[in-house]
Amino acid sequence: MLKIKHYATAKMLLVLVMIMIGSTKLCNGGQPEETVKKYYVADLNGSRLSAATSKTVKNLVLWQEEPGWDYAFITNNVRIVNVNKTADIEASVEVRYEIVGILRGDDLLSLQFNEVVDFYLTKDGNKDWKIKSPIIPPHISNLSAGRHAKQLISVESDKERKKKLNHLIERLREL
Repeated sequence: MLKIKHYATAKMLLVLVMIMIGSTKLCNGGQPEETVKKYYVADLNGSRLSAATSKTVKNLVLWQEEPGWDYAFITNNVRIVNVNKTADIEASVEVRYEIVGILRGDDLLSLQFNEVVDFYLTKDGNKDWKIKSPIIPPHISNLSAGRHAKQLISVESDKERKKKLNHLIERLREL
């Protein structure tokens, strides 16, 4: 009986430690660039393409609602260029996006340019870094755009639109 109590106590301690480790991974308290990186990785993976998946970035930003975007930038590469802490609770993080296209509905405009975005962050009451501005359109990878188009095909009944979406997927693969 004594061994079972110790086993149960050890098991409970292990569960508590795992919960604590998991909760620290969910918070954004570290550095401002960590919050921005989580944001742009989720964005690249298409998390901001629908209300159902946008919850993954909700804990990284201060705004409650986002515009319903009619377009998304297809992004080939993204990286943090500069970090500037202006105060203990204020920071800016400069991010450079390599844009290879703009997706609007079934249409893809292939182009190439670099976009630089300065994200401004502040710490909230929990000492987590949150992005306060700017609210930018989705910046997604071509793979995420292709997955999104495949999802649209699966629910589409119009054969002509399915054909356009399949053509879009082929064009995205070429980027």
